[in-house]
Formats: sequence, structure tokens, C-alpha cells
Amino acid sequence: MKVFFKITATLLFCLLLFGGTKTVYALNSSAYITVETEVKTYRIYKSDIDFAFGEGVFYDLDAFCDKIAQENYLPPENAKYQFTDGLVTVKGEKSGKKIDTNRLKEDIKCCLSVGGGSVMARYTEVLADYKLQDLPDKLYLRAEFSTSFHGSDQSRINNLKLATKSINGVTVYKDETFSFNACVGVRSEDLGFKNAKVIIGGKFVDGVGGGVCQVSTTLYNTALLADLKITEHHRHTLAVGYVEKSFDAMVSYGYADLKIKNTSGAPIYICGFTEGERLTFCVYGAKMNKKVERHSVITKVIEPEMKTVFTDALMQGETKTVTLPKRGYESEGYLIVTENGKTESLFLRKDKYKKVDGVTEVGTCL
Repeated sequence: MKVFFKITATLLFCLLLFGGTKTVYALNSSAYITVETEVKTYRIYKSDIDFAFGEGVFYDLDAFCDKIAQENYLPPENAKYQFTDGLVTVKGEKSGKKIDTNRLKEDIKCCLSVGGGSVMARYTEVLADYKLQDLPDKLYLRAEFSTSFHGSDQSRINNLKLATKSINGVTVYKDETFSFNACVGVRSEDLGFKNAKVIIGGKFVDGVGGGVCQVSTTLYNTALLADLKITEHHRHTLAVGYVEKSFDAMVSYGYADLKIKNTSGAPIYICGFTEGERLTFCVYGAKMNKKVERHSVITKVIEPEMKTVFTDALMQGETKTVTLPKRGYESEGYLIVTENGKTESLFLRKDKYKKVDGVTEVGTCL
């Protein structure tokens, strides 16, 4: 009777302490302790518990509760801009929720003290960082920039459109940094990217995701014109034809990213699309009180050489161009900023693009 009274009193204390209406402490035939969440059931078996000190001790309690919290976390959704029927509209925030891990640990400890039982995990609300009132009612077009993909094959066009679609509709909040690689993700065949020409080691070769650098370059120039801060960019080893020198932005997942910090003082909305043979990005946000233009200066042209290679793979007198020559360049990029009637030229960057020597094979086979 004394033992029964002691267990009953402890159980009653736990029910009162932890709000017994939602937490049910009942023995489970298959598990010593059962933890119920809204979507999943977790079990602690008797073999997981140490009874060496008379009362059950679960040494993995912290890791167990952290696992439950991680698997049941529902992140909040910030208020954001969205493009609907040709108009930029706003979508309100949505709260998320997470497991109250401190409460969960105490509930499990209570079960350990009374010989097992069942626990219903409690949730707490997770508020969104940005609410509807944090977004300006009116958006202005801060900048627009386009590049042409005329002459691109279908695989390259596919990659362009896929990467652009990933970025279209992104809201970047005040002082937040946008990462191209984080947004677009790994360029893999599983995600729909195809083989197309990429620049690797100063050569044009086939690679999955070829053409994505034109997307990052177009966005880079749009961000410059929108008076945003570029915190990371990389040039190509070879000059590209779709943008002026010193205004390209090469990306490669894992080591070369394009990062843009929103320094406009208010959230911005990025719109990206392809139309005909042109790729365009627009940045909407607070009204700009300045005008930003780009200026590319080529300071040096590096002429390629033409090399001849003799081969018996061709008949005597036959010739074959193996590698087309391509000029190298040294260049500088400037931003021309006009504000309050005053115009100034701001140095942006200095670059060097490699040359590519041409190679012609000449046949020697008789």
C-alpha cells in the first residue's frame, strides 16, 4: 500500500505540474516511455535506460529531445512580395512552431520517476521576422538589365531558364545578403540541368549547368544599377561575349558565389524572366534618388598566336582548325553615379582575361 501510494502521489504531482490535460502518463506495452508529436511517435525502451541508481536515468535525453525538436520544426514564413498577373503584390507572414524542448525533458524525467509512461510534446509559436507592415506599400523599379543568349543551344537555354526561375520572386530583406548558389542550388542533372559549354582552366569545355554564369552576370549588373552592395563576385578566366569587360560574374557551386547585400534600407523584390532571346532581371524596392550607369574601359588587348601542328591523321595538304584564337584583355569597370545634379565616376574593379592561342593541324599523311 505504501508503494502504491507513493507512485500515485508522484504521478498526481507530475500531472498537476505539467498540465495533465495534454500529457498522458500511461504505461505502454512496447516502450518504457512514448513521446507523441503531431506527426510522429518516438519511443524510449527499457534497454535505453540505466537503473543502476534505483531510479531510471536516460543519458541520451538531450540528444533525444534535440532530434525530436529538429524533426518537428515548422519554420515561419516571412511576409514577401510576389508577382501575380503582371503585378507585384504582397503575401502576409505565417507563424511557425517548434517543440518546447525544456518542457519535454521535464516531462520525460517525470515519466522516469514513476516507472514509464506517455508524453505529448508541447509546441511554442515561432514568429516571422518580417511582417506585412514591414513591407512598403509601394514598390519602385530600381533597376533593369538584360543580356542576349542569341546563338545558344537548347541545353544552355534550359540551364538559363532553370536558374532564372529559381531566383524569380525572391524577396531580400533590409541588410540581408542574397547568395546565388544558395538560391539556385547545385547544378546537377537530377535537378534538370544539362551539359553545355563552361569555362574551366581557361578553356571552353562541356559541363553540367553551362550558361548559368550568364544568369549570375545579368543579376550582378542589375544589382549594381540598383545601388546594392556586392560582397562577393568572381571574373571569368576568359572574356565572355554577352556583357562588357569587367562586368561579368562567374559562379561555381562550392567555391565561387555571387553575393548581394541589400543596403537600400527596405526590402527588395527580384523579378527574372526570359523573353525571346533575352534574359532580364528587375529589382523593385524603395525609390532611388540617384542614377547609376556602367562604364567599361579596355586598357590592353592581348593578341593570340596561331600555332601549327603537323599530324599524320590528316592527308598531306589538308588542314583543320582545332582551336579558334581568342583575344585576351585587361580592363577596368566604373560606375557613373549621378545624385543631386552631381556626377562622379567610381572605380569598381580591374580584371585580366586570358588569351587563347589558335591551333591549326596540317596533314602529313601521303
